[in-house]
Amino acid sequence: MGVKLKADYVKKRLRKIVNNMQDLSPVMKYIGNDMLNETIDNFDKEQSYDGVKWKKSKRALKESGKTLQRTGRLKNSIKYKSSAKRAIIGTNVIYAKTMQEGFDDTPKEKRVTIKAHKRKIYKKTKSGRKSKKGTRIAVKAHKRRVRVPWGVIPAYRYMGITKKQEEKYTEKVKNHILNGG
Repeated sequence: MGVKLKADYVKKRLRKIVNNMQDLSPVMKYIGNDMLNETIDNFDKEQSYDGVKWKKSKRALKESGKTLQRTGRLKNSIKYKSSAKRAIIGTNVIYAKTMQEGFDDTPKEKRVTIKAHKRKIYKKTKSGRKSKKGTRIAVKAHKRRVRVPWGVIPAYRYMGITKKQEEKYTEKVKNHILNGG
């Protein structure tokens, strides 16, 4: 008894696997879309990505509405991008990180780091008006005290990946690499 394996078949199969590894676009598109749908579901169910119910916001209680959904801006701003090697979801809403991670208005957290950047300033003319032509100046990185008028914001953790999702995505990638789909 013996096993006979043709080298041509092995080479062909390995070439196919390598080609499938080069372009994971279809599976990354699936993963990005799935992560987006899971995140939108978290808003609809008012729960964190790992299933923990959100504490109702004062506004939601007062207006009988949903937490984090007064205008729908944050929920509707979440998009995904995918490429041959990655899938990313995110938002460009400025307060998204605060809602995701929360904010504790205690003395240790009142200081934030401002990155170095350029700012345009306008000088006043002799007549006291603001000049039309601004000057760009460099602002050095520094720490700044932040005062939040609403105090403590709980973390709502609407975006993230569960262990179950991670396993599902791993299986999808593995299937794509070995079978091309």
